[in-house]
Amino acid sequence: MESRNKILEVIRKNKPQGSYRADYALPVAEPEAWINVYRASLEKNGGTFVKAIKTEQIEFLLQKQFPDARRISSVVDSVKGTREMDGAADPHNLADVDVAVVKGVLGVAENAATWVAEADVVHRVLPFIAQDLVIILHEADIVPTLHEAYAHLDIRESNYGVFIAGPSKTADIEQSLVIGAHGARSLTVVVVGEGV
Repeated sequence: MESRNKILEVIRKNKPQGSYRADYALPVAEPEAWINVYRASLEKNGGTFVKAIKTEQIEFLLQKQFPDARRISSVVDSVKGTREMDGAADPHNLADVDVAVVKGVLGVAENAATWVAEADVVHRVLPFIAQDLVIILHEADIVPTLHEAYAHLDIRESNYGVFIAGPSKTADIEQSLVIGAHGARSLTVVVVGEGV
């Protein structure tokens, strides 16, 4: 017990003073410029950035991006899928989905993390079981930092939500980076907005 007290006393003496929040600075930019920071972060994470001025362009852009996709599950109204999404259906039936198209609620410029809520994906497994994942995100829904994202989100609105920042990857196997190891092999984010 004496050694424990000695350790705790040393910790108390060396405890940092002031705020525990880390100090860091992002480049100062106008809100419209966060799209460029988001794009750079997404590409660094191994994702693909696609821009669209109007939602009507999305289907054309996806046909160009995924010309061989046969089974597309879309839960976004402006994008037609080839498979109906039914919340009551067995999620195991989604195992053969080529492309999943979901809505992003909020994007974070500093790391390209995009919040996806269960209410917007029908089955929480959909973004992870598909071979390729497409997230539709509006430019106005991009914020600079995770701190700001959490200030905007009400995580109680949905039973489940997740930040997705890139395609699935791991470096556990012989310290070699493997993309698509345990989830979507690719992530494409289509950002919709006039300023894109």
